[in-house]
Amino acid sequence: MIDPLIPRIIAVGFSLLWFGAAWHKFAARQSFRRVLEDYRLLPVMSVNILALLVPVAEASLAGAWLFALAPAVVSVATSALLAVYATAIAINLLRGRAYIGCGCGFSPGADGPPLSWTLVFRNLLLIAMALVTLLPQAQRPLGLADYALLVLALLLTALLHSAMTQLLRNRIALGAWSDVHD
Repeated sequence: MIDPLIPRIIAVGFSLLWFGAAWHKFAARQSFRRVLEDYRLLPVMSVNILALLVPVAEASLAGAWLFALAPAVVSVATSALLAVYATAIAINLLRGRAYIGCGCGFSPGADGPPLSWTLVFRNLLLIAMALVTLLPQAQRPLGLADYALLVLALLLTALLHSAMTQLLRNRIALGAWSDVHD
């Protein structure tokens, strides 16, 4: 059995992650549409509808995580969507198409970092986190200290995500710089 605070931290974290992802895709819908086209995995006619449905699905998952609606279904749906993303990235990496944007950036108009195995690993790690919420939980009420710890855990997670994103950007920039100077 796991402490009930752990799934709550994961739930709020996924809620924030999905809201941010959906917001980015809604705010930069044409950019996201181009990213979907760049993946070259979908029929061209389906790209427009998927450019709308994907952020709707992400926003729906965000709300479901936040309000603890059907937690088991939400955990599996999150895992499935992340698996689709990881598979799409892996297929393009195997095709040698690492230069396209992942579509996972948070600033409007940005396509996100180029595809990499790091992004596949990140999605697999997120899948594992989502599935942790399916484990049996100890029955205890959450207190004020638990909510303070939840906020601290989310802040730490946001800092860690930001640091990992910056390290990925730095690695890409250093690779581009070394290519120019070799």
